[in-house]
Amino acid sequence: RPGSVLVRLWGRFQQRERQPEYLRLHSEIQSWAKALRLGQGGGSAGSVCPGAPAPPLETNERCLAEICGEWHRARVLSRVGDDYTVFTLDEGRALPVRARSLDRGKKDFFQLPPEVVCCILANLVP
Repeated sequence: RPGSVLVRLWGRFQQRERQPEYLRLHSEIQSWAKALRLGQGGGSAGSVCPGAPAPPLETNERCLAEICGEWHRARVLSRVGDDYTVFTLDEGRALPVRARSLDRGKKDFFQLPPEVVCCILANLVP
């Protein structure tokens, strides 16, 4: 409704029973990226995979993003040329990333649900 204020909240679910799964997934992603860098194959086209260039990632597409030397599951928020803004699915951060630091990754990397969830609230009354 016009004049309504929307409040966007991001919440991280602490699922203690699933924490080992998320830690194992993070380790698998790092090993996968390292193997690609060493030319051992097994991945999609992208920054760490040699070969023909992949088509650019689209808004809302899931991907892996290299941030400070570690790879994280992410979703593309926006793109301008080779500059992207991604949202890390398990940490809840929106970060700028260059195209060379992105990869589509393997489908298996996205089987676990995100640890961070968004909700939008409207018509809040104090």
